[in-house]
Amino acid sequence: EIFVDVGVLDFRNSIDFSKWAVNGWEKIYAFEPDPKFYQIADVAVFPKQCSMSFYDAQACGLPVLSEDNNINMDRCSHGNGFNFKAGDVDDFRAKIIEIAQMDQEQRRALSDNAIAFIRNGGYDYKTIAQQYTDYLQKAIDRHQQANNKHSRK
Repeated sequence: EIFVDVGVLDFRNSIDFSKWAVNGWEKIYAFEPDPKFYQIADVAVFPKQCSMSFYDAQACGLPVLSEDNNINMDRCSHGNGFNFKAGDVDDFRAKIIEIAQMDQEQRRALSDNAIAFIRNGGYDYKTIAQQYTDYLQKAIDRHQQANNKHSRK
């Protein structure tokens, strides 16, 4: 059995996950982010984005598997998770298998590193939420500036 946090399960995510899982394990349980599930999960999977749920999972000692964008690569560079090559289903599957086949000592090390990453990194939601807000505001400002340039022409 494997428990996987696949983020928010919309129709598309559910189909993609089901297609992948069919050739995998007999029992795979997919769920939306919830700390009680992080306590029993084997891995949290963030396949296409950077997620605030990453911090919840790590605080519970849950290793994370995410695509290899710059933010996720930095987040998982502390022995606390893994990255897979974006768009590479074989690499994604190989990482899931690697995690599933880890012994208790390896899992404990990942879990300890995840918790240490949160504790030692000074991660609190106020700071993280402000960083996301600032990033989104910059994106909105760039979009509005681009629209203003086009509307003046």
